[in-house]
Amino acid sequence: MRQMGLQGMVRGKPVKITTSDRARPCPLDRVNRQFRAERPNALWVSDFSVPQQAA
Repeated sequence: MRQMGLQGMVRGKPVKITTSDRARPCPLDRVNRQFRAERPNALWVSDFSVPQQAA
């Protein structure tokens, strides 16, 4: 479809679920993007992102 320039139909407005605040600093990278552990259970990674509902 992409090669032929075709798209599926989209109804309604696109939903924007996050709003970035560029003024706030990014949190520190605690694992330095090294997602390799030397042994099992040596490195755990989690995500605590919670989308906020519009009032």
